[in-house]
Amino acid sequence: MQRILQVMIGLVVSICLLGCQGNRLGYRTFERDIQSSDPGDRIRAIIYAANAGDRRTVPLIVDRLEDEDETVRMSAVEALKQIAGRDYGYRSFDPPYVRAQAVERWRNWIAAQNTKPGTTQPINRNKAH
Repeated sequence: MQRILQVMIGLVVSICLLGCQGNRLGYRTFERDIQSSDPGDRIRAIIYAANAGDRRTVPLIVDRLEDEDETVRMSAVEALKQIAGRDYGYRSFDPPYVRAQAVERWRNWIAAQNTKPGTTQPINRNKAH
């Protein structure tokens, strides 16, 4: 429980420090940094993308739900809720098999967005590694 509290405090501090600066950066930066080897870069890019409301980053952020770093996972789910206005029951601290089920629900939602008739802003799924 204390670990979860520490992670949450770190996330809140990161969000407060970053503010709404996300719209100053472009998608290329989000795309690169969301996939960075540095967890801090991944978190910052995820928060920037969320603050910018950049729906193109959703598939990349969904991939971060499987990140090895719990703070990255927590940032990712909060960003997805902000950008997509959805919650598929993902909790960053759940066991991997439970998280995998929620990730699959997010990926199914992305697939449905890509196949909707009249969708003006399709979400492209670029698998991040």
